[in-house]
Amino acid sequence: MTRFLKGLTKTLEAANIKLSEQLYVTLANTIGAIDEPETICHRYYFLPQPFLDKENPINLYHYQKIALVEEIADISQGTTGLRTWQAGLRMIEYMALDEPDLVVGRRVLELGSGIGLLGLAISLMGAKSVCMTDVADSVLDRLSVNIALNTLPSESSIQTMKLDWEWTDAQTLDAINQIHAGFDVIVGADIVYSPLLIDPLVNTITNLLKASNLPAMAECWISSTKRHEATQQLFQDRLNASGLVVTSIPLKPAHWFHYDENANSVQILHIKLE
Repeated sequence: MTRFLKGLTKTLEAANIKLSEQLYVTLANTIGAIDEPETICHRYYFLPQPFLDKENPINLYHYQKIALVEEIADISQGTTGLRTWQAGLRMIEYMALDEPDLVVGRRVLELGSGIGLLGLAISLMGAKSVCMTDVADSVLDRLSVNIALNTLPSESSIQTMKLDWEWTDAQTLDAINQIHAGFDVIVGADIVYSPLLIDPLVNTITNLLKASNLPAMAECWISSTKRHEATQQLFQDRLNASGLVVTSIPLKPAHWFHYDENANSVQILHIKLE
């Protein structure tokens, strides 16, 4: 808050705009207050809506929004899971605008949920239930904070669970059995980034699809920024070698969220059992 008010005051003064006394009073009162760490920020994400009133498309009251507490740095507390990544934004844009019924009434399990943007968005899109998983305790703690920050549909249940892709098959299945309602859809965004994690990730996806209540109907959607072509190719090769059916989804140009220059290098894969 202090940084924001200082920046606002400086900008207005530079433009020779007369400032109210109340603004200076508010700034003075906040300077001595304890502020949040400069590594943390609060962000709001307004979700795409495919059926808005065309006469008033920019009224923000028409949009569902998600509030998040996230880190500014890419890596914090030894993990990349404490901030939002653009493959998650791209997945939300695709689901909301191109496949609006994809998760409606369905039970969703998310891998590598991070701070929760994708899972929260899926809940708002009408999922029956969402189970968000990650491995780092710091990430799971932040995930719980962000869930509490948001008002979610009463008809949609949401839970978090620790899930390590490097667990043995038996450990993974024990964790899956804790999800009493089962699941129909698996999702993950920006989780394909290290060659060392490819085999554990593919093994986890395979086990999860087989453990679904309806394996023949279960499906997995993975959104990835193609930073290293070799890593992405290794992921697809391992999926194919595991007997999974993999389809690369054609995407329209990204336009909804604020993306960096690599927004259109995101790839979404649809994965099913044979």
